[in-house]
Amino acid sequence: MRGSSSYQSLYKVFWDTVGKAGLSPFLSGFGTHGDISWPMGFGKPPTVNFGPGDPARAHQSNERVSVRDLVDRAKAIALAIEQWCR
Repeated sequence: MRGSSSYQSLYKVFWDTVGKAGLSPFLSGFGTHGDISWPMGFGKPPTVNFGPGDPARAHQSNERVSVRDLVDRAKAIALAIEQWCR
């Protein structure tokens, strides 16, 4: 759905709310696979993969997140959900 209005709307919601949560929004890509691909088989809804921690440490024995990082990302997600549902 890249290029569709729903994809652009979701992107804008997350871009705006990440800033409101006091975080610096940026886009990045990395070579990995996650559960985010599952919805693509069901009508390709707009999706966002967002969360705390360093992706370079994800799913490894040294994976960890700071409490501050977890709280900041949870705030951004809560704001995004609130704005998306208006």
